[in-house]
Amino acid sequence: MYDFINENFTDNTLVASLDARDWEMMPFYTDVDLYFSSIFNSYRNPFDELKKYLKLHSIFYSDFEIVDKIKDFKKSRLIYKNYVINKKSFVKNNQTYFNDKIFYHYLFSRNILGYTVFDGNLFQYFNNKRIPSSINDLDEKFFTKEIMTYLKTLNIQGVGEFQYLIINKTINSNIKVDQNFEMVFNNKNFQIFQNLNYATRNR
Repeated sequence: MYDFINENFTDNTLVASLDARDWEMMPFYTDVDLYFSSIFNSYRNPFDELKKYLKLHSIFYSDFEIVDKIKDFKKSRLIYKNYVINKKSFVKNNQTYFNDKIFYHYLFSRNILGYTVFDGNLFQYFNNKRIPSSINDLDEKFFTKEIMTYLKTLNIQGVGEFQYLIINKTINSNIKVDQNFEMVFNNKNFQIFQNLNYATRNR
């Protein structure tokens, strides 16, 4: 897929992806700009990345689905760390409770919410509410409540803010795009859609 992007997209084309791996990999393997990305790869304010994450997801998911998609990230971080430490044992014993959903939660907590490998947080405030500096002091309901509050203020007309959309079929199989998106790439694992609203908005 990245080869297709490099061969067909001009530099700085604005691409949105719902795949957490793209938030890290695309800035290194392509010359496009991500609609939102890992706060560690971004030149934008970290809170702006989180707002764009929520804005993109609000196009395809209900508020409750978004919160459900990202809840339990604190538990997932512990599972991921345990997996990394004991990876050889997991592989040897064919243990599979570490999965894509858990890995997504981990990447979301790190790359979007700003929790570092040491469990500290790069943000100080969310929705003008103080965030505990350590994940150990965090009540997860804090984020689910404040994110739900923020989602109610969103205007999903932001669908016209990016040029292309990447969908990972194995992770985002439940997403249905409408007539505003035209498929330009399709393989076993990925689809890329051109956002026709972007062209209309930016004439």
